[in-house]
Amino acid sequence: MTRRLTTGAELAREAGVDFVSANRALFEVGLDLDSPTQTVWSRHLRQARIALGLQPIPTRPDPLRVDSLALRAGIPESEARQQLVKARILAKKRLRRVPRHLLAKAEDVLGIG
Repeated sequence: MTRRLTTGAELAREAGVDFVSANRALFEVGLDLDSPTQTVWSRHLRQARIALGLQPIPTRPDPLRVDSLALRAGIPESEARQQLVKARILAKKRLRRVPRHLLAKAEDVLGIG
């Protein structure tokens, strides 16, 4: 799967400013774009979005993480850990992820869909 590249003009449009103003803000954080059609490398995209006052692109939460399961269940993470240890899904309270083959069982224990 290819990833779509972002240009300086697209970032400026999303931020609601002209390219010159956006380029000035990007230059202040060390990103120099020569033209509006120049692409912003993916490794610099987060820094560029923050410099323009945009939210960084959120990453998808890992469905196997205990904190993600607790958030979906609407309960505190410590309570979710206790329930998962009691149901013998987690061997220890300090583990961060549920084994993939036990995800459906963990969702049932926590009362998720």
